[in-house]
Amino acid sequence: MSVSRTNQALYFAKLSIERIADVEGQLKVQAQEQSLYHLYSALRGFVKELVAQYNLAPSRTLDELFAQKELPTELYELSLLNGQADSWVASIRKQYERMLDEGLGNRTVNAALISSSADYDTLFSNYLIDMEKTIQRMREHYQEH
Repeated sequence: MSVSRTNQALYFAKLSIERIADVEGQLKVQAQEQSLYHLYSALRGFVKELVAQYNLAPSRTLDELFAQKELPTELYELSLLNGQADSWVASIRKQYERMLDEGLGNRTVNAALISSSADYDTLFSNYLIDMEKTIQRMREHYQEH
């Protein structure tokens, strides 16, 4: 995946997150799910960007990739974030799996996952900020080498 594709997913995530505050009811749930989809797509896109940058063999899943030994620095850092339950990487992945399994509109209490609709606005905005900072820093690093 190219830099421009990752940037496109980040842009769509930003637009979707901004839309959450402007809608109510089922439209709000749709905007939340759309935001999460684009956040997850940006994460996957950036990982694929790094895999291509370092000429690594593609992996079927992030877990498969992160389990490899001797990853480049950027991918190793993402694998560490993936292993930290409260990190943006692990949280995006958990929320995305939850969305696929039961949808974000289902407000059942689930340990380590948010259950209040109002929390998504801030949470997803924070994920996006953390992701953009990480991507910018990592791109600067790999472009130096």
